[in-house]
Amino acid sequence: MKKILFYKSLLISLTIFISNSLVANINSDTAKKEPIIKLNGSISLGYWMSISKKESADNTTYTQTPNWYISGQPTITVLNVDFPFSGTYSNQEFDYTQPFNQYGLSPTYKWATFHIGYRNLKFSDFTMAGVTFLGGGVELNPGKLRVGLFYGRFAKGISEDSMVAAQQGITIIPTYERWGYGLKLGYGTVKNHIDFIATKLYDDTSSIKNSNNKITPSSNVTLGVSSKFSIFKRIHGTVDAGLSLITKDIRLDTLPFPELNQYKSILPVNASTMINPAFKAGIGYSGKLFDISVQSDYIGPNYESLGIYFIQNDLFRTTIRPKLKLFKRKLNISGSYGIQSDNVADQKIATTTRLIQSGNISLSIIKGLILQGNFSNYGTDQSSGKIQLNDSIRVSQVNQCFGGSIMYSKMGEKIFTNISATYNQQSLNDLNVVTAKYTESDIKTTSLMIGMSHSPSKLSLGLGLLYNDINVSTGNSIGFGPSLSFSASLFKGKVSFNSNASYQNRMVNSISDGNILTVSSNLTVNAWDNHRIGLRSQYSKNNSSSQSIFLLTQNRIGFTYGYSF
Repeated sequence: MKKILFYKSLLISLTIFISNSLVANINSDTAKKEPIIKLNGSISLGYWMSISKKESADNTTYTQTPNWYISGQPTITVLNVDFPFSGTYSNQEFDYTQPFNQYGLSPTYKWATFHIGYRNLKFSDFTMAGVTFLGGGVELNPGKLRVGLFYGRFAKGISEDSMVAAQQGITIIPTYERWGYGLKLGYGTVKNHIDFIATKLYDDTSSIKNSNNKITPSSNVTLGVSSKFSIFKRIHGTVDAGLSLITKDIRLDTLPFPELNQYKSILPVNASTMINPAFKAGIGYSGKLFDISVQSDYIGPNYESLGIYFIQNDLFRTTIRPKLKLFKRKLNISGSYGIQSDNVADQKIATTTRLIQSGNISLSIIKGLILQGNFSNYGTDQSSGKIQLNDSIRVSQVNQCFGGSIMYSKMGEKIFTNISATYNQQSLNDLNVVTAKYTESDIKTTSLMIGMSHSPSKLSLGLGLLYNDINVSTGNSIGFGPSLSFSASLFKGKVSFNSNASYQNRMVNSISDGNILTVSSNLTVNAWDNHRIGLRSQYSKNNSSSQSIFLLTQNRIGFTYGYSF
């Protein structure tokens, strides 16, 4: 505890020292021109009326619901540090937020960057990777030397209080106070470097009261190496490796091995201690006509770092990505092939293997015309691990997707035209005859879009047609219909208007299932500087039984006003 108090005092002193040094070195001329404190932001208010009509075989219900709100988002700036706030008051509820109540600074001077307050750093993917902490740090890059270090609090201690939880009707999750520090030493540039990393994060067992077995205090040490390199300007690669030693419950007795006593101060070793490696390495070639890259990832079955929010562990994956560029990049062909499996330590009852294949081709024959095609094939298969799998529960599936598009655009002196047609099909094929009838699916989607805009008048018009066909275990459903959009900008952008309408006719198992109509419009007027007035309306009618048990009609009309300062 005394050690933690010492580090806290040292951290506060360092923060005050750096802050005072920065303030003292503010250019006097800039200080005279720029005010120390500035206020800016916006305020808005709105009112709308929602009218709905529900019709069933028994009765018809009308509902009118008025709603209004007043909202503000002020930001106070002190010495170029922003402090944003927001608040909303409405007939539904009052809400006040201070969205960024964690403040920090990262001032830079030449090759030195200081981190003060709430910050997050990334040393590598497997050690320290963006977890927010309250503390201090520094990154130094004089020449090719690369140095980084940090120290701070990663979690605040929260004790479980059953009485407060019962009175307020909330659940309090106890949390140990977590502290950590780390060091990075490296050499090189952004494109060519090697870094060596060491971090330690640990929980303070005395930081909370009434602790129980719902949570356990942990301690974690990670060692890592991260490198990037390029050769002959066309060959490039990355290497990232990590080793994590984590004790999930430091309260347990250490293992009875005298040789481990010397490591107690670094990491207590007991029955909850785990050690896992992780690495990823990739190499690629970039040429005028051909690119290719290969990457392999291995993450141990229980790899965990307290400096990472989340990482998928227990996997081994290799991916190859080639790309061909021909005819001055008018023809581009790319693809990827990968295989991934789990159970890397052969500890599970089954091993799941995923095969990933994808390809894409694009062709530009004439100016403005682009043809595209794509496909992907994702296969998942299980094999026996510790025990023999029953074929009735064995997972074996193939998810296929392919499609294409034709896009044509023409820019005239006054009119811009854009036409596109797309088709996509996605299907899931279950190779297990026992489960296939419940899981297989096939989805087809086709669309046609035509858009035109007139630049002198700022008018735009769009017309679309959408068709989708969905086949699942419960049956078939088809939806098709047109869409229309219109927008205009008048009086040098001071008045803008846009409207959208869509209609969809539906069929279920070859029987008509009604339709859905939606129309929305928005009018915005920027009458004065920093003032904005808006009128909005939305109308929808749904008589599709598969989408709603009611014949539902809704009409919503609203007014908004906003002011920016």
